[in-house]
Amino acid sequence: MKGGLMILAAAVMLFGGAVGTGCREQPAARESPQRPVEPAAPEVDEEPVTAEELSAEPEAPARQAEPPEPSDPFHLKFELAEQGQKHKGWVQVMKFFNEGDKAGVEATWEGGNRITVDSHNVQYLSLDLGQLPVNRGKSVILRLDGHGIQLSSRHWPVVEFERGQAGTWSLVRD
Repeated sequence: MKGGLMILAAAVMLFGGAVGTGCREQPAARESPQRPVEPAAPEVDEEPVTAEELSAEPEAPARQAEPPEPSDPFHLKFELAEQGQKHKGWVQVMKFFNEGDKAGVEATWEGGNRITVDSHNVQYLSLDLGQLPVNRGKSVILRLDGHGIQLSSRHWPVVEFERGQAGTWSLVRD
């Protein structure tokens, strides 16, 4: 008899007295741990953080993750109002498509032997590769307004390009 009472008590506890009442079994409430878990203390002795340090702006990412600064000689961004106007740097605009409109260039030495040049209203331009730290013994990969061009060491140091009416660039002078 003692065993039967234990089974009956277990069934009542299991079903919460809902047997035969048409009630559904309720999900058991999750129990929270009795003691909160504390984070482990740092293994390295650290200086306490001051209120000023907490409110300070975060440090800027390393220079390599940022786009080149305009003062960087390997990154040029300029506009010209008149055809024939000179610009200091390794890119020169020699002819506009439309003389009445401004022409502009953004050019970047990407590192290694990679160069990117984007332009607007430019028909003829030159690049002085001798002003860049490229490896003359290897090909230079140029991305000129989205067109990929491979320049061999025979294209040294100044190369000139002309854009046709269809928008494609051609190498003018070796």
